[in-house]
Amino acid sequence: MGFLRIKKEDERGNGKLRYFILQGSTLHYYKAGHRDETLGSFELAYAVPTPAEGDMCDFFLSYRKRVYVLRGTSPEEVEEWVGAIRTHNRGELGAKLAGYLS
Repeated sequence: MGFLRIKKEDERGNGKLRYFILQGSTLHYYKAGHRDETLGSFELAYAVPTPAEGDMCDFFLSYRKRVYVLRGTSPEEVEEWVGAIRTHNRGELGAKLAGYLS
């Protein structure tokens, strides 16, 4: 959990600061300082994170038919977020494959 900036790939500007929580299979985000009302969420089974080339504090999140740019405060923070989402996705894929094979 932590703060990231988020915007759609085709939007200008730095994006809006939001508080993100990875909870189960969902990445929720809230208005900064207001964790009582979810502004949006991403079901991680449909989310693909990709580190941005050039700016090491950004990463892309492809979700359904949209691409979002998320910005952390450091390259290390971005690595943690991308790694956490990828780890979850690998676990989901493994569970699906195990279901098909059994």
